[in-house]
Formats: sequence, structure tokens, C-alpha cells
Amino acid sequence: MKSLELETNDEVSLEQPAELVMETVAMVTRAIRREMRRHRPAELSMPQFRALGVVQHHPGASLSVVAGHIGLTTASASKLVDSLVKKGLVTRADSPDDRRKVVLNATEAGQCALEAARSAALGRLAGMLAALDEPDRSAVIRAMDVLRGVLRVEG
Repeated sequence: MKSLELETNDEVSLEQPAELVMETVAMVTRAIRREMRRHRPAELSMPQFRALGVVQHHPGASLSVVAGHIGLTTASASKLVDSLVKKGLVTRADSPDDRRKVVLNATEAGQCALEAARSAALGRLAGMLAALDEPDRSAVIRAMDVLRGVLRVEG
């Protein structure tokens, strides 16, 4: 991976920051996923854990939402969700708006499982960022705020 050091009078192309964002997001995503995998409940496969995360992030999600986020057919997502329901991590109810659909929600146990893994990943990432001095940590915060603003507009 290349580092892009800029002189104060260098012009920045549109591709340079885009390339750095793509590379950095991929690295951060891998680090977070690695920690989440390490700290997920042992009885959950990664696809189950990912499905639980989708349901937590999208309360009232349908099977098609879960399937779309994790790259499965609706039938496969249904089997995956059934296993989460049996473990007491997700509730599955008929949709009040459309009886052909189901509504999925994470239970308190499901939320706790995700929060434990998230906390572990957050702690690990914070530990890695502890190597930065205060001005660099502030620069990271500013850069993330700028990116969030741009990406929020893009939707």
C-alpha cells in the first residue's frame, strides 16, 4: 500500500482521496470483522451472526432484507433466521401489514450478543488508535466527520 504524502503546494486529484478511502475502509473493515468473529458467541456461525446484525440494525426487517444484506436466497435466509429464533436471539412474527411477510427483531439476548462482540471490537480498535498522538487522533475524527457528511448526502 502506498502512502500519499503531500507538499503544501501539491494539487490533490479526485482519485487520490477516493483511493485512500477505499483502501483504508477495507483495512478497517477487516480489523473490525476479525474482532467481531473472535468475540461472537461460539454457537453462532458467521452467517448467523451477520444475519443477527442485520436484524438488529434494521428492526422489523423482512426475510428479503436479511437475504439481500448477506447474499442469500430468501429460502436460505429463512432457514438461517429459524435457527436464530430457536436460539432465542431473534423474534419472527407475521407482518401486520402483509400476512405473506414476516417481521424480524433481535431479542434482548441477541442484542447482548452483538453488543459484547461490538464492545470487544471497539476496545481493540481504540487500542490500535492509542498509538496515535492527540493531534493525529483529532485529525482522524475530523476526517471521519467529513466523510460521514459526504456519504450521508450520497445516501
